[in-house]
Amino acid sequence: MTFPLNYGLSKTGLPLIVVKLFEHDICLMLDTGSNRNIIDQRIYDHFKEKLMQPETPSEVYTLNGTAAGLTIEIPLSFEEQDYKEPFICSETAETFDKINEESGIQIHGLLGNQFFLKHGWVLDFEQITVYKP
Repeated sequence: MTFPLNYGLSKTGLPLIVVKLFEHDICLMLDTGSNRNIIDQRIYDHFKEKLMQPETPSEVYTLNGTAAGLTIEIPLSFEEQDYKEPFICSETAETFDKINEESGIQIHGLLGNQFFLKHGWVLDFEQITVYKP
C-alpha cells in the first residue's frame, strides 16, 4: 500500500494524509519527530459524544512550551484499514490556523512515530510517499 504525499507537500510543505473519522474526512500531519499523536481540541469537542471517555491528562512538549490534554482513543480509517489510536487533545489552533490561512489546508492533528512503529508504515521522502510494506 502506497499513498502519495505530493499534494500536502506542495501546498504546505508538510506531509499530510486524509483519514476518515466517523465517515468525515480529517487531515493529519505525519510527524515522525513526535512520540505522541495529537488531535485538535475542536475535533474532540465536535465528536466527543461518539468517542471513548477520556483517560488521564497528559502533557505534550511543543515548540510553544508544554500543553496538557486528555488522552482518548480515536477510531480512524486510512487506505481501507481501520485503526484505534490514542491521541492527546490539545489546543493546536495557534499553529494549525496559521497553516490554514497561508495554504487553505485545514490540519486537524498529527500522527506521531508510535503510529508508524505500531503499524509498520514508512515515510519515504525520496519517493514522496507513505507506504506499508
